[in-house]
Amino acid sequence: MNDGRHAHGPAERPSREPSLARNVLAAWTGYVLVAVSGFVLPRLIDRHGSREAVGLWDYGWSLTFYVQLLSIGVGSAVNRYVARHRANADWDSLNAIVNSCLALMCASFAIGLVGIATVALFLPRLVADLGGEAILTGRWTIMLLGATAALKLPFSVFNGVIQGFERLDLLNLSRGVRDIILMFLMIGLLLMGYGLVCLATVILAAEVGASVAKIITSRRVCPHLRVRPRYVRWSVLREVAAFGGHTIVYNVARIGLYQGNSMLVAYFLGTGPLAIYSRQRVLVMQVRAFLNQYAQVFVPRSSALHAKGETGALADLVVRGTRYGLFATLPMAAVMLVLGGPVVRLWMGPDYEAPWILAILVLGHLLSMPQQHLYMIMLGMGQHSRLSLAEPIGSIFSLLAAVVALGLFGWGPTGAAIAVALPVTVTGGVIAPLLACRVLRISPRDYVRRVGLLPFVLVLPFAAALLAGRWWAGDDAMRAVVAGMGPGSVILAVVYWKWAIPASMRERIRGLVSRGRGRSAEPAWGSGVAIAAQGLGGGHGAARDAETSTGANAG
Repeated sequence: MNDGRHAHGPAERPSREPSLARNVLAAWTGYVLVAVSGFVLPRLIDRHGSREAVGLWDYGWSLTFYVQLLSIGVGSAVNRYVARHRANADWDSLNAIVNSCLALMCASFAIGLVGIATVALFLPRLVADLGGEAILTGRWTIMLLGATAALKLPFSVFNGVIQGFERLDLLNLSRGVRDIILMFLMIGLLLMGYGLVCLATVILAAEVGASVAKIITSRRVCPHLRVRPRYVRWSVLREVAAFGGHTIVYNVARIGLYQGNSMLVAYFLGTGPLAIYSRQRVLVMQVRAFLNQYAQVFVPRSSALHAKGETGALADLVVRGTRYGLFATLPMAAVMLVLGGPVVRLWMGPDYEAPWILAILVLGHLLSMPQQHLYMIMLGMGQHSRLSLAEPIGSIFSLLAAVVALGLFGWGPTGAAIAVALPVTVTGGVIAPLLACRVLRISPRDYVRRVGLLPFVLVLPFAAALLAGRWWAGDDAMRAVVAGMGPGSVILAVVYWKWAIPASMRERIRGLVSRGRGRSAEPAWGSGVAIAAQGLGGGHGAARDAETSTGANAG
């Protein structure tokens, strides 16, 4: 790409470095809003519709993930190159990357619409026990949700511009406003008796409004931005394809594993069993997404350490990351294993309880979730190719196992859960640490020894409190959750404060609290985020959070 500095106006003066705390907190706010709506809406759809409607809604959203694969890592490429050209005030190259990627994503938008229309046409053959009015409702729902996902593709380029200027606060502010309005509007429509087609229409309209906001925000953060066909360049497209191609295989495999598994459940069993299965999977995926937010900070840190040749610091980062990943994962896993049934009963009702399915999924992810940072570290080092190749192998095995379990043995959703749990355990829980240890020349035995048993020991009092509350409450779901989580949370906080949090960090938190009353909220929160990031990073500073972990950000 052109390295010259061609500007449409005077070069911008250096500005103050964007706040890490502001970006991280903004990203977490957006995540919480999405998580809340993901729990509320299925319950309302079930109450004012049917279990089949919930399954159809899940099926439609599963298809949108495949449409988002057409982003082929372009969003992260724009993010990276915009930041580089911004630092050099090279506005000509910046416009070249934006316009070339925009042209590419417009083509992906058209392909996505054609693909989603094809699925809608053949819907009766793809979903078991679907007939009558449900076919028409399903087709319109799929088309509208698919159009929303396709619309995100070209506008993900403007996402990349905003991220490249490190203004995640503005990006998440617009998303947060959209999500709040959308959530309350959809709740109101469901309470008034409107169905899936109306909900999908509102989502599409909200995405149109959000897309316009992205363009306006991009122009504000980058006054030099120009959208012109003359900036589209073939050399830029080749460079973007080379950059995004390294991560697309990993993303395709991950999406294929989870969403393909759900589609097979719908094909063999129908939308009703899919709704039950999906509710258990959603709980596990929320925990996985939560931990993935932390894993992202390891990419720039590992890249910097690798560039300096600090192999020992990288090895320390791997070990500490796993230890803190276990500190975060094990309590949430204990809650799902002990109180998963009551939680689902309170959330969706007794008809959606499937404790065995939830337990299989939780145990299958127990090793992989706290080690998600290993892929990020290898990605930062440029050593992620082998793990990226291991993912599609695991996904293919999972889909074949699901076909056998569902179609041949008739194991139902339990078989689908087993088909997911096994490859996730092998790829993320075994292969990932082995490859990381090999790259960094760490003995696997030494890796396990240095991680230690402390995270498992410290979670035992919390798990005991959950079990005691569950036993005392009997069949009362609300009493079980309150009796278990109340005392258990206090015990966990005391235990983690004394043994999980380093002494230096405790002293800093005490100082932060003592000074917090006389300071504004933002500096206090910022110091807290920095302390948490320091603990995860093994004493190293945390880097800027990104929208997605591997580049498949489609808006």
